[in-house]
This record gives sequence, structure tokens and C-alpha cells, in this order.
Amino acid sequence: MKDLGKNRRRFPRHAVAMSVGLKEKGGLRQYESLDVSRHGAFLLCDDPKALRQLLQLEFQPPGFPLIHVMAKVVRVVEPGNEYGFLPGMGVDFFALSNEAKDAWDRFVFSLAKDRDSVLDMAKNYCRKQPREASSPGTSSDDLSCALTPSHPNASTCCQQTNFILRLKNKRELRDFYDLNLISGGMFLRTSFAQKPGDSLSLTLVSSDTEQEFGLSARVISNQEENEEQRLGYWLALEILDDSRGASLLEFIETGEEIMLSEEEEEEILDDFDDESWTTQQSAWALNEQGKQVLFAKNPGPAEAIKRFRQAIELDKSYLPAHRGECWCLSLLERHEEAMSKLRAIQALRKELHRGLDRFAH
Repeated sequence: MKDLGKNRRRFPRHAVAMSVGLKEKGGLRQYESLDVSRHGAFLLCDDPKALRQLLQLEFQPPGFPLIHVMAKVVRVVEPGNEYGFLPGMGVDFFALSNEAKDAWDRFVFSLAKDRDSVLDMAKNYCRKQPREASSPGTSSDDLSCALTPSHPNASTCCQQTNFILRLKNKRELRDFYDLNLISGGMFLRTSFAQKPGDSLSLTLVSSDTEQEFGLSARVISNQEENEEQRLGYWLALEILDDSRGASLLEFIETGEEIMLSEEEEEEILDDFDDESWTTQQSAWALNEQGKQVLFAKNPGPAEAIKRFRQAIELDKSYLPAHRGECWCLSLLERHEEAMSKLRAIQALRKELHRGLDRFAH
């Protein structure tokens, strides 16, 4: 008997019967959903697929366009099981376009029974929207973006792929931050076709609250991973400003994202303007100057990379500046240089850790 799987779902489920198509070699096989949530669904069938199998699905929510999703089987219920459950399989969404995720979120929001829960989900949806890779300074605080298709990012982000990263616990979220975000990049195992220069979104999902935090990334190499030869590609991860960086750390620890008001953000900027850091020639100050230039619409990454490199000249072990240079290289479509820089960052991290270990002993 197949394993029923452990149900870790914390986001509300809604009983919805809709047509769901599974793409197979012989054509499209039709299923019906028993219930849906923001990050998955349960499909009724007498012959469920194996756990961890990837499926290409087509959902047809009432009143919404067809939604294409790559999903993974996370729960299997066989016919005649001892618990008396209806047979079928639970699936978690793994990858979908930003346009599809926007439509699915709006569909799930519409299923909420009261206005407050809709607004809570809408607020979280707007908070987790990743920045445009080509315009690091853009963002949206408009609640209506979660409830209508015409939010500011719709025209430019809808063709991007959105990968949903469901990490098991807080420790794995911390590891993601320490091992990937601090390094400026990561290897993503997937058979999805992407090429260097493609922009995509990563959605981190908290295991405690099922809330989301969005990050932007750019493909810098689609080579196979060393030794194991698994399909996938290397990504450069976006640089976060101080406000979003603090929000991400809060999200990792609490599952919720803090949001600064416009007045609080302006106060932080005023504090920066009052300090002499803008003219200092330390690695930290030059890195901060590079970030400010990067987040401005002009002159952008071409000028910011100069500041990051100046910081590295002063302190070759200053990781934030290396990370900033890697992101700028990816924005400038200099993919081979970005990949080389990412490898250099990983080597530097190992060297720094060895140094700390020697110091500790």
C-alpha cells in the first residue's frame, strides 16, 4: 500500500470541484478536484501517481482562464484505504508562470468566506511580489494588485516562471539565507527550459504560516551540476535593500513580513543622507553606495558595479560587495562573468569558514 503522506498543509482548503487535466504522452487525462488551497489541490482518482512524481496540470477554475501548473505528488490515498478517505492524490505546486500564479491567487482569494481574510491574503500577496530584475527600484503597495489582473508588474512579469520553494522548517529557511542569499546565487534543480539572461521568481513559503516572500533571480548558466549531473541552472539572486532585507529576516523567524511605512523608509534614507558614509572610502561605505546606485533608476548596474569593485579592492574578503557585483553582471547580461564571480564567492566563503574554524580551535 502506498504511503498516505504526511499532511503539513496549514493554509485553508476550500471544497471546490473543477476540471483538472493531466498532460500525458497519449493526450490529456481529466480529473476532478476535491479541494484546493493557495499552494496545491487534491485530485480524485482510483490510480494515483507515485509520491514525488512531477505532473503537468491544467486547472480550469470557474470564471478564470485555464491555469497551467507543474506540480509534485505529496500525498497518495489508495482506493479502499483503512481510513475511509476518498481515493486520489494531493499535489503541491512546484512551478508556474507569474501570470498563472496571479490568476490562481485571485481565484483562492475569491473563495475566502469573509472580507478580512481576503484583505489579509491580499496584503501578503503584495508584500511578497519580487522586484523587477531590470528595475530594482520598483515596487507596489497597492492592495488592488492582488484582486485585479492589472497590477503594475502584470505586463512585464507574466511570462516569467515562478518557482515555489516549500522549505520544511525554520532551519532550512535560515540555511537558504546563509548558503544561497548570502552567496548571491544558487543551483536550481529542474528540467524547466530556461536560458542565460532569463528572469524568474522564487517564492519562499513559510512552513509555520504558509505565508510567502518573493525574490527575483536571473539565470546565468544552464550547465549541469558537477558530479551528479542533474538538470538545472545556476541563478544569481537579487540584492535586497535594507527594508526588504529586514523583512526577509523577520519572515524567516516568524513567518510574517514586516512592512515599513513610507515615513519610516524616508526617515532611514534621511539618516543615510545625514551621515558621511556617502563620501567614505571603506568597503562597507562603497558597498552601500553601490546599493543606492543600483536601486536608483539611473545610472543603475553599470555604475553600481564600479562601487562594488572599489569596495573589493579595499577588502577582498568583503562578501556583500562580491554579491553586488555578481547581481550587476547578471543584469548587464554578462552571464559567464556572473557565473565566474558566483564560483569565486563560494570559494571565498569556504576559505572564510576554514579561517573561522582555525580561529575557534
